[in-house]
Amino acid sequence: MDTISKSYNINLANYFARKSLYLDEPTQKKPNTRKLVELPWQQTKALLWNEVTETLCDLHFIEAKCKAAKTFALIDDYIRVLKHLPENQTQYHDEKLRHERIDNWTLKLIEYSRKWSLRHKLYSQCVVVDTEEPQIPEPPSQLELWPKTRINTEFRQLVEKPIRLARLTDFRTFVTSQCYPLIQYSNQPGFVPQHACNYQQAGPVHEAALKILSATQMTYFLRHWPENIDADPRPALLNTLEGHMRTVNCVSISANGRRAVSGSDDNTIRVWDPETGICLQTLIGHTSAIHCLSMTPDGQQAVSGSGRDKIFDNSVDFTVRLWDLKTGACLHTMPGHTNDVLSVCITPDGSQAVSASRDNTLRVWDLNTGSCLHILQGHTGLVSSVSMAADGMLAVSGSDDDTCRVWDLENGICLQTLFNSIDDINKYNDWKRWNRLAPSLHPWREPGINSIQVTLDGKLAISAHKNSILKVWDMKTGKCLHIIEDIIHPVRSLCITPNARLATGVTTDHLYIFDLVSGEYLCKIKGTTFSCISVTADGIKAITTGEGDTLQVWDLEKARHDENLDKHDSVEKLRITPNGHWAVSTGLINTMSIWDLHQTSFSKIFETQTDFIISGFVTPDGQRAVCISSDLVFIYDLASGECVHKYDKPGNTITCSAFTPDGRWIITGDDSGWLHTWDLETGSIIRSLVNHRSKVNCVSVTNDGKRGVSGNGGRMCKDYTVKVWDLDTGICLRTFEGHTGEVNSVGFSTDGQRVVSYSADETLRVWDLQTRDCILRIENVGSGYSDHLDLTTDGRLAVFSDEKLLKVWNLNLGECINTFSHDDWIGKVNIAADGKIAITTHGSELLLWELDSGIRKAIHLSSTFISSVVISPSSSYVILGTTAGEVVFLEIRGLPDIPFHANNYPEGIN
Repeated sequence: MDTISKSYNINLANYFARKSLYLDEPTQKKPNTRKLVELPWQQTKALLWNEVTETLCDLHFIEAKCKAAKTFALIDDYIRVLKHLPENQTQYHDEKLRHERIDNWTLKLIEYSRKWSLRHKLYSQCVVVDTEEPQIPEPPSQLELWPKTRINTEFRQLVEKPIRLARLTDFRTFVTSQCYPLIQYSNQPGFVPQHACNYQQAGPVHEAALKILSATQMTYFLRHWPENIDADPRPALLNTLEGHMRTVNCVSISANGRRAVSGSDDNTIRVWDPETGICLQTLIGHTSAIHCLSMTPDGQQAVSGSGRDKIFDNSVDFTVRLWDLKTGACLHTMPGHTNDVLSVCITPDGSQAVSASRDNTLRVWDLNTGSCLHILQGHTGLVSSVSMAADGMLAVSGSDDDTCRVWDLENGICLQTLFNSIDDINKYNDWKRWNRLAPSLHPWREPGINSIQVTLDGKLAISAHKNSILKVWDMKTGKCLHIIEDIIHPVRSLCITPNARLATGVTTDHLYIFDLVSGEYLCKIKGTTFSCISVTADGIKAITTGEGDTLQVWDLEKARHDENLDKHDSVEKLRITPNGHWAVSTGLINTMSIWDLHQTSFSKIFETQTDFIISGFVTPDGQRAVCISSDLVFIYDLASGECVHKYDKPGNTITCSAFTPDGRWIITGDDSGWLHTWDLETGSIIRSLVNHRSKVNCVSVTNDGKRGVSGNGGRMCKDYTVKVWDLDTGICLRTFEGHTGEVNSVGFSTDGQRVVSYSADETLRVWDLQTRDCILRIENVGSGYSDHLDLTTDGRLAVFSDEKLLKVWNLNLGECINTFSHDDWIGKVNIAADGKIAITTHGSELLLWELDSGIRKAIHLSSTFISSVVISPSSSYVILGTTAGEVVFLEIRGLPDIPFHANNYPEGIN
């Protein structure tokens, strides 16, 4: 760069640096777009590396640029600076060489495939081919996982003395991986620094955000991380891609990772730049949901398969389509299948494809003409997955008939069938017998294959079975070389690296990296819900889909093996003891975790020999934990972690439970109309109460522990009553009638003289125990389910949702004292004990409301869907649980009536 040009850029950089970030500085609603665009550009051109680092590591600048709808331009700023930053030249050069090696290998692989396609054509014409068979090219260097020592070293450097490159990389990762939350919520005051602070528990981004938040007057959530979970200096999650309107079902990434395609229930295919997260184009043509995709290694073409819409059964499209990804044109539409197309694969040169369908067949397609060459028949169940060797001669398929079949694509015949062992057949028979007894439990125990992949040379294959095992096959002999069984859930999708050494797969909530030589998994990454995965040729970058409308980009090289996060499959319920010392989180499948809130860490984790946990408790003295499932009651000693009592259910399935305040008794209700009082000291049932004619839906106890109230849910006998019990004698004191739907929630006022009930008939009723009258009836209360209603502990206020409205009722006055609107459908509702604040959820959003004013004070965005939430007795913190199994602690800061001090928040959290 000449001196004059550099001087010109320096002057411009200094000029824009002096300008304000906003044109209306007091209100900060009009970002200064010219400064936001020009400043990092001019600083980069002027080689002002310290200055541009400060600019791009300024959260105020980041917030303003996101408000200006320039988030993707901000990502380009980071890419440009890191490309030219002096200390990053070695890394940038290595990355460039890596891409060149992959591109060269891709060209050789395509040429290899073309030569085989030509040989197939000559063979079919009975022409003698005397040239040597093409040899598959040597794959590029493959994934090498970072050892833990290297990760820890980088973490120490990042936290203790972050260099310029480390700071820029940390902020770039934050903005890239969180770009869509930043786009959506940047206009919410304080969201950007709050989200930056809660994104990681350490590092430059966290420290910069904490500095801003400590000086703010706004209300915000501050996340506290468990002490036994280490910070991750380089998160494996690089980016999240949003754009589809419905669930994303499939994804395929090019060999070099520069392009990806995804198919969705919204009937569209999208082409992405995974580095920036930008959707480059949308391919329209299918008339129903896209179930599968495959892309050529060079990213020039893709083949897609469609089927029935999951919601609208009248929407069907059983075609296979070939797309030109450069122009977005559909080159061929190939009908023929008579049911959903579930899997497709394509040769590297784009000359042939194989599709697998729910109609139990596979079809081989000539992509030059769009014609069907062969129909492969033999499977007796739907064909869920197919994979093809690079030469186009061999394919392997997996089916719900629990077999893998190897196909000769030249002649369209089955060469061999890979059967399961005798042990697997016995397991299948055991499953069939067991499933007749409990057909709705553990669907992954059923037979069948979710995914199968063959290596490029056609020598090995790996199959993922629905019974949660993986098998590595020798394709020449048909023998099973390895069985991988240390997986809780079935692997739903697989990829194999070109060197046939590693495989990557996803279950519902984990991403695994497997070693095909040893038959073991090397790494397990906890994540959100996964459904499909595609990996680059070197195995370093991966892109996944989940149950929602987003995709995620991962750096597998820097992935850490998660050892501490595997607590729950999904957090179904949360409870906090009245003294705020203990929290209990329960998962859907046989786990209950006890949190010592003074330590913000797990005290004990209990694996129960049962399913479908109803609830968990800790006694007020902190001596014992109780786990109640649908069929068993467990009592644990917290000090030793041992189960001191285990009781079989006294009759039918337990449906609800409540604790007496002194911790002596548990009251349980079951689906036969019985209530049982349990003595926690002896472990025996001391009293059985029966008066309901069918299932007990809910139960609650007065503050003095002398009375209980239960709600019925008997649809068959139409018993929708509320009953009040004397717990000492077991006598039913009152029966309240009037509800016309299942009673889903009941509670007492503080003085125990009134009962509140909430029903599926969408009414909330307040009953007077003395007069036996219904003294208040509120119509059209939400959807009638207890997740949408909460009461203050004194029974004075009730908060419930009605679609997108949050309503606050004063039950003493019988009046709605406030109504305020939600941006979207309300999920969970939780009100503070003092009635001053309420928490609501929608998907992954957590919102804090001030009930007196109706003002939304703060938003927290979880990494995945929030399944449960609870406010502490002191109203100073919130605990939430997610479908990914996380338990998250959030301190509420900035509320004037709830100052932060050690008395209202457990020690150790601050």
